[in-house]
Amino acid sequence: RFVGQLEVLHVLRCILGPAVESLIIVDRLCWLEEVVGGELDIELVNLFDQATSSGRNLGIVVRPR
Repeated sequence: RFVGQLEVLHVLRCILGPAVESLIIVDRLCWLEEVVGGELDIELVNLFDQATSSGRNLGIVVRPR
């Protein structure tokens, strides 16, 4: 019984993980936009050449305009 529950939990984590990572990244971008306003350019860049587009593969770059 416990093994079945653990499997379900793992599947849910795999399904919801990318959505949660995306929400965290969008939250951080919105926060930076609010803090710096229009003074700086903010963009996301891929750090590694991966097709998975995981949130751990992204970097937030902030630079002067």
